Amino acid sequence: MSEFTHVGNVLAQMGVKPPRPGEGPAIPRSIKGLSISRPWPWAFEHPAVPKRIENRTWKKPFWADWIALHAAKSWDQTGLDYLQRVCTEIPTERSLHPDSQIFAVCRVKTCLKFSPMDVTGYDAKRLFGDQGIWAFGPFCWVITDLVMLKDPVPCSGARGLWSLEDDAFEALHESYLATVGRCEPETGSIINLIGCEGSGA
Repeated sequence: MSEFTHVGNVLAQMGVKPPRPGEGPAIPRSIKGLSISRPWPWAFEHPAVPKRIENRTWKKPFWADWIALHAAKSWDQTGLDYLQRVCTEIPTERSLHPDSQIFAVCRVKTCLKFSPMDVTGYDAKRLFGDQGIWAFGPFCWVITDLVMLKDPVPCSGARGLWSLEDDAFEALHESYLATVGRCEPETGSIINLIGCEGSGA
C-alpha cells in the first residue's frame, strides 16, 4: 500500500462535526495562534474556492488541534501576484488587508507532506481536488470547521505556533461563541473539503 493510498483511506474515514448555531464548543485554553502573512488571510474568503490548506515548511505537531488564524503585519508580494492570477477581485492596497488580528478559528486534523514535483506523480488537483490551487507544500495543513470571526480580535503574533495571552484568549472565546450563535459554521467532512476518495486516486 502506497503512502498516498494510506492517506486516502484515513481521510475517507475522517469527518469532524462542526459546531451548531448557538452550541459552539468551548475553545480550549490550549489553542495556539498561527500568523499568516498578508494578503493570504483574504484567500480564506475567496469567492469561488475559499482557502482551506495552509502551507508550512514544518509538520503540524500531533498535539495541535484548535488553531487561531492570525493576520500578520508581514506582506507577501509574491503571494499577492499569485492571488491576482487566481482571482482578480482581491484588493491590492495593503491598507485594505487588516493586520495584527485573529480573524478565524479552525481545527487542523490532517497534515500531508506534498510537493508539486513529487515523484509519486500525484499532483495537487488529484490529491486535493479544487483545493489544489492552495497546495504548495512541503507540508499542507488541511483545515476544517473554520469559523470566520464577525469581530476579529486585535492581537500581536509570533513565529511558529504561539500561545495566547489571557486577555486575547478571553476576547477570542467571546467572539467565537458570538459568531457561531449568529451564523451556520462551515459544514461538511474533510472528504468533501478536498475531494479525496478512499482509494487515494
